[in-house]
Amino acid sequence: MKTLLKIITLVAALALLAGPAAASTVLYSQPPDLSASGEHPWDVLWAPGYTLADDWWLDPQLVPVPALITDVHFWYSWQMDDPEIISNVTLSIWSDVPAAGEDPSHPGQRLWYSEVGPPFNLSLIDTGAPYYRGSYSPATGDYNPNDHSQVYRADFYIDPEDAFLAVPGQIYWLGIALTVESGISPGWSTSETHFTDDAAWALTSEGIWTDLHDPDPYSPSYGESLDFAFEVTGQMVPAPPALLLLGPGLMLVWGYRRRRS
Repeated sequence: MKTLLKIITLVAALALLAGPAAASTVLYSQPPDLSASGEHPWDVLWAPGYTLADDWWLDPQLVPVPALITDVHFWYSWQMDDPEIISNVTLSIWSDVPAAGEDPSHPGQRLWYSEVGPPFNLSLIDTGAPYYRGSYSPATGDYNPNDHSQVYRADFYIDPEDAFLAVPGQIYWLGIALTVESGISPGWSTSETHFTDDAAWALTSEGIWTDLHDPDPYSPSYGESLDFAFEVTGQMVPAPPALLLLGPGLMLVWGYRRRRS
C-alpha cells in the first residue's frame, strides 16, 4: 500500500510539473487568535521529544480534487518574548482515529513526515498589548495567563516530489515537533477556529495522545477546547495541461495492483 501511495503521489507531482507553474492555494486555514482584549490566547509549549497535533481536512466543496501539500505554515510564540534558536523541525501528517465513547479523536498512523533543518523562514507578525498571551505546558501542567506578547509565523515549503497527497473529505492531523538549542521551547499559538475535536499532544515515542483544553480555572473558558493556528497550502491535481500524464499514471497504478493480485 505504501508503494502504491508513492506511485500515486509521484504521478500527481509529475502532472503538476508538466503544467505551467501555479501559485499555491490555501487548502485549509486556522488563523491565530490575535485579540488583545477579552480572554487571553494560549501558546502551548513544546517539550523535548513531544509532538503537538491538530486535525484538518480538505473541504470537498472548496477542494473537490486531491491536492499535493507543498506548504505548511504555523504561528508560535516564545515565553517572555525571549526568542531562542530552533535547530530542527519535524512536520508530520497522520490519519484520524474518530472519537469513540469518552475517547476523543486523535492521530492514528503516521502517513508522512519531513525533517527540516535551518535556515528557517520565520517572521514576527504581531506585537499586541504587553503580556496578553498565556503559555501552557501540557507536559508539566504549568501555565501563565500573562506571559508574552509577540507572535511569529513559520513557513515551510516542500518539494512537490516529496509532498503529501491529501484526499478531499478525509480528516488528517498535522503534527509538529521541534528542537531548540537552549532547551527552552516556543509554544504553538491557538486559534479561534475549531474543527471537530480538540488539539492533542503526545510523547512521540509512546504515541499516547491527550487532548488539550484551557488550563486556567479562573478563566471563563476553563476546560474549553484548544485548537492550533496553522495553514496548509498546495496545488490541486490534476492541473488541466497535465491530464495527458494522468492517464499513463493511472495505468501504471492499475498494472501494479494487477501484479499484486
